Amino acid sequence: MKGNTLEKSVNKVNLRYRLEKSSLILKVPTPIILTSNGLHAEQSTVDFTGVIQGGKYIAFDAKETKIKTRLDLKNLHKHQIDYLEMVKNLGGIVFFLVWFYEVHSKEAFIVPLSLIHKTVSSGKKSIPYKELEEASLLVPLDDYLTFLNNDEFTKKLFI
Repeated sequence: MKGNTLEKSVNKVNLRYRLEKSSLILKVPTPIILTSNGLHAEQSTVDFTGVIQGGKYIAFDAKETKIKTRLDLKNLHKHQIDYLEMVKNLGGIVFFLVWFYEVHSKEAFIVPLSLIHKTVSSGKKSIPYKELEEASLLVPLDDYLTFLNNDEFTKKLFI
């Protein structure tokens, strides 16, 4: 598995959501610049942004890992966290969609930004899997927006 399997899966689901007219969520392209040394990718925001039914803005980054015991924070970049924080402060829904593909082949975690902040402020370099299970929500990959039907969990996204 290399880096974009989750993104391809999310793109398929997003197409279905768009056809159902329940959301419009698009992959954010990585900006490329041409320099004298060739093409180089520039820093972007997050993987996906859009709007869900009711007009709420949504932004998230998709991460996949083969590590079974933890989510390493080195995989979550400061510019992504900053972007998500700004969207959250403006009233949007933000999260990381994290797929432990060797543990859950058909499900991923909706990880609230509050868990990332809590872990970073504690000085930890990773979030143990058990902690992710307790503070996040496991959703089906083929219908990841099901968490929006869980009012109690959705409140975590705004804390």
